[in-house]
Amino acid sequence: MASSYDPDGMPLMVGQRLEHWLVSRTATRSSTLRGYAAHVRLYLTPCLGQFMLADLSPAARAGDVHRE
Repeated sequence: MASSYDPDGMPLMVGQRLEHWLVSRTATRSSTLRGYAAHVRLYLTPCLGQFMLADLSPAARAGDVHRE
């Protein structure tokens, strides 16, 4: 599982981890990668990007994600 901290020991935001995940996709077809990037940009980062990765859990954030 990925670390919740960057190499300097600073906590990561979910948006930062998602960006790292995208650039680490090497064995993925370009069309699949474009789809992943669109989902990260349009849906995941706007909803979850501002949360600390270490604090994110399904139970803790379910209410925050579905709130408008």
